[in-house]
Amino acid sequence: MRLVRLAAMAAVLLTAVPAFAYKWQITDDSYVGVGALIQAQAQFTEDAAPTGKDWSNDFFLRRARILVFGAFNKHVSFFLETDTPNFGKDGK
Repeated sequence: MRLVRLAAMAAVLLTAVPAFAYKWQITDDSYVGVGALIQAQAQFTEDAAPTGKDWSNDFFLRRARILVFGAFNKHVSFFLETDTPNFGKDGK
C-alpha cells in the first residue's frame, strides 16, 4: 500500500508541463526562436539497494532538449534540436 501511495504522489509531482519557447521577430518575414523541453523522472525499487533490503532511488532527466528555430525569409527556415536522454540516470 505504501508503494501505491508513493507512486501516486510521484505521478502528481512529476506531471509533465508544456514546453516553453521565446520568439524574437526581426523583420516581417524573419524571426528566431529558442525553446526547451525537460522531462524529469524518479524511480524507486524495493529491495534493490546494495544492502539488498533497502529501497533504491534514482532521480534523473528522462529527456532534456534545446530547440532553436526561425526563418530568414518566406522561403528559407531552419530548425535545430539537441537531445540528452537519461541525463544523470544511475548516478552518472
